[in-house]
Amino acid sequence: MSREYAEGPGSIIKTQVANVAPEGTKVFILKLGNLEADASFFFEGGNVQLKSDKGIPKVHERRNVQMYTVLIDHPISGLILYEVGPGKPGWEEKWGSEVLDAYCRVNKDDETQALDVAIRNAGYNIKDVRHIIVGHLHIDHAGGLEYFKGRQDVIVWVHEIELKHAVWGIATKSEIGSYLKYYIDLDLQWNTFNEEKVDLFSGLTTHLMPGHTPGLIILQVNLPHTGTMIFTSDHTIFREHYENGGRKQGFLMRDHYQWYNSTQKLRRLQRDTNAQVVFGHDPSIVEELLATEPFFS
Repeated sequence: MSREYAEGPGSIIKTQVANVAPEGTKVFILKLGNLEADASFFFEGGNVQLKSDKGIPKVHERRNVQMYTVLIDHPISGLILYEVGPGKPGWEEKWGSEVLDAYCRVNKDDETQALDVAIRNAGYNIKDVRHIIVGHLHIDHAGGLEYFKGRQDVIVWVHEIELKHAVWGIATKSEIGSYLKYYIDLDLQWNTFNEEKVDLFSGLTTHLMPGHTPGLIILQVNLPHTGTMIFTSDHTIFREHYENGGRKQGFLMRDHYQWYNSTQKLRRLQRDTNAQVVFGHDPSIVEELLATEPFFS
């Protein structure tokens, strides 16, 4: 994982990594459970029967979806989370039967994958969290905001476009099942921004990547030893959305034109920073990273 900040052909562009996290910063990837869903939600044309199949039944593909949070121990800004998972134990009841029929939970009995327990098992306490950066406000990424109701000492950072879209989607019921009001509490300490690129903290930069949702932001973390890591939220759900040309997203994508342009921007950013790209729900990349280091610094 170690990357050198060197000059020369194919090297890192220094202006893209000028905002480096302070010495002592630690980044943890904490698993928050798994879902399973039909491949057509994630890939255009998933499970489609073609004429050339001549009526021969296909194996109906389903995909395992890894949920996780990124915990950042920041020497200056305190404990930061990027994405917070689906919510407190019992979140399935809040999602409702129709949503769970589409996105069913697996490993139901693993209590270690509740947000507060996962943070504690990493050696920290959820009470010490000071900032939350939300990539986008879908239920499996932001439901955990319910842990922070009444916490006036926690700032929730989200792009202005995403917050407006989520509230609109709930109010009009046009996005019911994607956004739910149990965690979008207007009494939380919301802090929005409307720029495409924002250096939120030392070493942490957000980039607007619309497509999956209108206001999705990815998180670039420039670490002094590991180098750059880019957490993509659901802009790239699985590695197939990025590698080998990248497959288009399925039903979950809101705007293909924007998603395509955002993907090109992500590719340039990865090239210019030599970053490790961490996809939004890919179990294989999470397991690969957890097998290399307990945390990144």
